[in-house]
Amino acid sequence: GNIRVDPTDENTAYTLALGVSVSRDGGKTFARIGAPAPGPPRGAEPPAAGAPPPVGAEAPPAGGGRGANVGGDNHAMWIDPKNPKFMVVGNDGGFRISNDGGQTWRRVDLPTVTVFSTAYDMDTPFRVYGSVQDHGSYRAAIDISSGRVSLKAIPWEGAPGGEYTQHAVDPRNPNILYSGKLTRTDYSIPGGGRGGGGGGGAGRAAGAGAAAPAGPQRDTTIRPTIAAGEDPLRMQVLAPIHLSPHDPDTVYFGTQYLYRSRDRGTTWERLTGDLSYNDPARKGDIPHQLVITISESPKKKGLIYTGTDDGRLYASGDDGKEFRELTAALPKKQWIATVVASKHDEATVYVAQQGRYDEDFAPRVYKSTDYGKTFRSIAGNLPGGPINMVREDPVNPNVLYAANDFGVYVTTNGGTRWDVLGGNLP
Repeated sequence: GNIRVDPTDENTAYTLALGVSVSRDGGKTFARIGAPAPGPPRGAEPPAAGAPPPVGAEAPPAGGGRGANVGGDNHAMWIDPKNPKFMVVGNDGGFRISNDGGQTWRRVDLPTVTVFSTAYDMDTPFRVYGSVQDHGSYRAAIDISSGRVSLKAIPWEGAPGGEYTQHAVDPRNPNILYSGKLTRTDYSIPGGGRGGGGGGGAGRAAGAGAAAPAGPQRDTTIRPTIAAGEDPLRMQVLAPIHLSPHDPDTVYFGTQYLYRSRDRGTTWERLTGDLSYNDPARKGDIPHQLVITISESPKKKGLIYTGTDDGRLYASGDDGKEFRELTAALPKKQWIATVVASKHDEATVYVAQQGRYDEDFAPRVYKSTDYGKTFRSIAGNLPGGPINMVREDPVNPNVLYAANDFGVYVTTNGGTRWDVLGGNLP
């Protein structure tokens, strides 16, 4: 949605969107950058078709113009006023430079990616997973055998799921992975196990921009189906996938409904009706009126909580037979960023809310000790900013972690006082 005008030629204008388009005749005609330019060309002719790109430039993708590899979701651009052939474009994948007026581009090697979600497995060494905007999903083995303070940069390999996904890994078998909307990946590792550190090629899965699979794997689509005539499933790009802490073969999945499978996604049961407000006037808008967070109590099997992006909170204490709404117990009806059933106390549950899309930047994090009947704020001295996540410490129930748009915070006294986590965490 941005427009840039060449500082040396008022008739040359660029529009930034999914791609970059250029007009050289004052806006009468436009074409994608790198394609044959409408209007009279300026300066030297572009390289001949099929000519190799300059050293360091990325080859254009099949079917695109020579400038098609500028990248996607563009929202920043700078043109050198002394040499307008030198251009810098910023997009969701980082930023790229052209020395020839946009015919060829090279991506600048800076770590400027956005990781949407993270997960981990229980292997040794353990792997972490992340979905990375405009790049796809990746994973890497984290070897802490030499200590946690001496970690070095390590190679990452592609993983299933794409750029927008949650990942959930079977805690008993790191070769069983759930991702996307909705796929189960079964890795088959030659030699009977993954083993070793450093992220070797065995069992590699291809994500966007990643290497092709180097070992056998099987991807199975396990998305719940709907009957003819029913409303289509509505799903967040980061649709929630939750494995039961009591039985990892049990998978929960959130759309406008809550689904459960007890056989790793082979068959599904719909536990609820539409849990959102399902306001027809709001469809297609934000919030999307979907289930976006699920938590089953580690202390009690079948104690299940769900939250929606339009502010509805539900709980079931009888293994999904009946759900009761808890929204009225919260001080404000607002996007439920996350709900977390306590691993230390059966009756305790935490809720974080965010009001980003309502221009409400107050920190909202709450605790209930009566199964959600009542809540109290534990935001304490947290600075302003929508709260995106809250987590319990695995050992000490008084230690909690919270994250907002500006950082990660820790409390050691149950939320009375919060401090910034880590001395060098950005």
